[in-house]
Amino acid sequence: FSHFQLNPYLDFTGSNWKAIVGMNVHFTFDESDKILWTPNVLASLNVTETTSLYGNIDGNVNENTLKDILIENRYALPSERIKPSRTYYDAEIGVKSGVVKGLEFNIFTGYKYTSGEHFYYAVNNPFTTSDDIYQSINSVLYANLGQGKIGGQLKSNLIPFIDFSTRLTAYFYN
Repeated sequence: FSHFQLNPYLDFTGSNWKAIVGMNVHFTFDESDKILWTPNVLASLNVTETTSLYGNIDGNVNENTLKDILIENRYALPSERIKPSRTYYDAEIGVKSGVVKGLEFNIFTGYKYTSGEHFYYAVNNPFTTSDDIYQSINSVLYANLGQGKIGGQLKSNLIPFIDFSTRLTAYFYN
């Protein structure tokens, strides 16, 4: 498996806006050689001095290296190669505001589509009982994944020398 990536883009800046328009070109050489073209667009508009609207859309090839897989699932079999998946687009729009000095919030929503995403499931082991909760979750199933998200983030540095940040995201799948 080999993967090369090119990211040509143009950067535009105005008095209260900024935009980056480009594309990601992924060259993947595995069982079948493929080229994946995905968007790479970022834009932001300062509505007021403390509030801005933003949006971005990009795509990627998820290489699923052995290191990535073992971080994700320590029970994965090293002898079983997890195929790379392709995210055709991952879009997000939101509002950022810092109306109160030292307190910022971000409200966002987005959607991502990935083909060939991998999921782990448990296989009954003949050496354990059927109700054993310690079964290995190392078998892989591939499917196309549509993943939506909505959430918010709150940042504060109201207390001197302490930066506080929390992010809550809800995901939904189809």
